[in-house]
Amino acid sequence: MAAALLWVGGLRADRRVRSARVTVGVVTTAYGGLVPAKTVLPAGAAALGGATRARLRAGRVPVLGRATVEVLLPAAATGTAATLTHTA
Repeated sequence: MAAALLWVGGLRADRRVRSARVTVGVVTTAYGGLVPAKTVLPAGAAALGGATRARLRAGRVPVLGRATVEVLLPAAATGTAATLTHTA
């Protein structure tokens, strides 16, 4: 979102065109591509955890597949974070 705002701001003012180009360049790099994944994976794990908690409160036992995904999402987020340290 911040990158998009910087880019739009760069379009609105000629003096910010350079910052818009830099912003687009960062988003198109490997690092810039991993940042959204690093944000979405933990959010998905939190949402799935909330849904599992609601199922438990309702007395429904979560299925094994749901638990597997709930473990894999934070693991993928950790792997993405480790990759970000090597691409910076």
